[in-house]
Amino acid sequence: MLISKQNFLKLRHEIKLERIYNVVVAVMIIFILALAYIALQRPISVSQHQMMLNLSQMANNPETQKMASQLLQQQVIKRSEYFKLMRAYQFENAKAKHYPAMALEDQ
Repeated sequence: MLISKQNFLKLRHEIKLERIYNVVVAVMIIFILALAYIALQRPISVSQHQMMLNLSQMANNPETQKMASQLLQQQVIKRSEYFKLMRAYQFENAKAKHYPAMALEDQ
């Protein structure tokens, strides 16, 4: 009995409040990352599927069109793949906004 009481007192002095806070924060971060991973593995909604159909038919963004067509061939489309497609679409739209140089006569 005396040995367990001494061990308990020793353990209590070794555990600091800061260590408990660190463990709580680490558990919360792991929980948030797990929820984010689960959310990205869910299938896309109907409106997102309609947006993919629209992107697969747009001719002004050929790379995005190809990527959307490949994704539409899958049975289940994950949200992570949908977000990759949206990022590629935004990148391709930003790249396409370069205007040709103006001629001196046009000024």
